[in-house]
Amino acid sequence: MATVNSDKAWNAYGKKDPYYGVLTHDEFRDDNLNDEALARFFATGEKHVDSLFDEINRHLAKNFRPQTTLDFGCGTGRLSIPLAKKSQRLIGLDVSADMLREARKNAERQGVNNVEFKISDDSLSALKGERFDLINSYIVLQHINVERGMLIIEKMLQLLNSGGIGALPLTYRSHKLN
Repeated sequence: MATVNSDKAWNAYGKKDPYYGVLTHDEFRDDNLNDEALARFFATGEKHVDSLFDEINRHLAKNFRPQTTLDFGCGTGRLSIPLAKKSQRLIGLDVSADMLREARKNAERQGVNNVEFKISDDSLSALKGERFDLINSYIVLQHINVERGMLIIEKMLQLLNSGGIGALPLTYRSHKLN
């Protein structure tokens, strides 16, 4: 399948400003990035994952501990790393090889070694034979056109184990401004 404009944009962010590409705050631009900013960046991921698991435990599956987790659109590992801490094994997918390189460095830096980061395509071909207890994708799908995104979601859900959980926030309504 031909490269889509959103893939080009994410590849560009991966080369320049990968952290800003994930969270668009000036402190996460390459020129401003320091150890304190990186700590704040990853703290937002920990907070999000803790909140996600609180919701899962409260409403879906008490004491949920996935064996296998997929983080689709993993970027620099902001959510992958804390998700891996709650899983036996995590695979992060992203269209940007540069983002994946950063994610690998970040996992290593944080001592997380139950992760694999793989390049993504529309058919999720890097996941052949994989099944997941948790599939996560946060602030990713809104960057993909609807038709393409629906096909990717369908493929992801086919990889979800029975009793598994998909955390896929979606835009479901739009108001046109006059």
